[in-house]
Amino acid sequence: VNELAHRGVRLCDLLTFWERLLTNEVMPHFDPRRSTTNDVVRQAVIPLSREQSPAGGGRALASVWCETGLMARCMVTHNWSNLFWHLVAAIVADQLECNTYADVAEDLLKVSQLRKLRQTLASKGVLDMTFWICAFAINQHAGICSGFGNEPTPGTQEHTEWESKRNDTVTGEPFLACACGQRKIFNDEPASCEMNKFDDMMRLLWKQQVGSFRHLIVVDAEFDVFRRAWCVAEIVESDRSGITQKIKVHSQEKLDKHYGSLLCLDVRDCQASRLEDKEMILREIGDEEAIEAFNARLAWAIFGTEGLFKQWYDGQQRASLVGRMLQRARSAKLERSHSQLQQLAGVQAQKPERKDCRMAASSPFRWLESLRRSLTGGVEMSSDESDFSSDEDTCEERGSAV
Repeated sequence: VNELAHRGVRLCDLLTFWERLLTNEVMPHFDPRRSTTNDVVRQAVIPLSREQSPAGGGRALASVWCETGLMARCMVTHNWSNLFWHLVAAIVADQLECNTYADVAEDLLKVSQLRKLRQTLASKGVLDMTFWICAFAINQHAGICSGFGNEPTPGTQEHTEWESKRNDTVTGEPFLACACGQRKIFNDEPASCEMNKFDDMMRLLWKQQVGSFRHLIVVDAEFDVFRRAWCVAEIVESDRSGITQKIKVHSQEKLDKHYGSLLCLDVRDCQASRLEDKEMILREIGDEEAIEAFNARLAWAIFGTEGLFKQWYDGQQRASLVGRMLQRARSAKLERSHSQLQQLAGVQAQKPERKDCRMAASSPFRWLESLRRSLTGGVEMSSDESDFSSDEDTCEERGSAV
């Protein structure tokens, strides 16, 4: 864990890497407007971090850039389906203290503007700021470089995602698997695996840098980061640990479009590149009651009085959405949970009566009710602010009322 914590990447090295991509020095077909972080990992990070010996393995690219190691001062949560361009833009925007990263992203598209940005960042003294970014900090040669995980059941959402991760977004061609000789280590060897220690590493960095260690959440334009199992686990862990959280969104327009969709968040619905990772996360959270409590904590981290979106929406607006979330938790979500538990027991699932969906004694509901009251100063919300108009509304339709 301590070794992982010292695989920070300096902002200046990230910008140098970005310029190499932009000028096609590495990954010749790189297209900033189309290439995802997954594309960049497969076709730039992995090749650049492999040892020269044919029989050798590789290292984390962060270790290649700095062999002595650098303690990360900021943890970055992001999803690999996001544009790599936007990941870099959000990190730069964070250091420029911009709320959104769309304008910064445009400046990154031209080498001349990029160099001006670098000068601005240098004048602010932040080029040596270190970030923990999994794409660079994890040794991909000890994990995913030679394959794409076990193939999920064809026809499932997991299979569709698995298939998309095997092909380059720009060319459509399958990625070439790395042929290095390094032994692969996954969750079946938990002590040696690098991909299952994010929460422990965050706690370690927080203890070693109390008051200065931060957590940056990079929100992609479609808000998919909130539907990735590892990402929501990191958000909840940093909130629980009291780590200072900052969030960067693409633009106010994207925020207004997707904010209401956060109503539907449930860690059980989140995805992971490897099904085994999602199963491990859910297993570590615990039983159904613990999962509901986790979902409530996630809601608190997002909508709470010190939540991620406090600078964009006032307490009353967030409380309105939490009221909807509370109703959802008492009805549709518990309906589904009841059905799943019945199916697991081998009993034909029956739709619970409406009264069974109003289990107000459950602790997650207390979390949400407490959150709603804290946002409104204890003032009761009117019925049109807290009730659903229809159980068949989509999340976007529910969110548009906020």
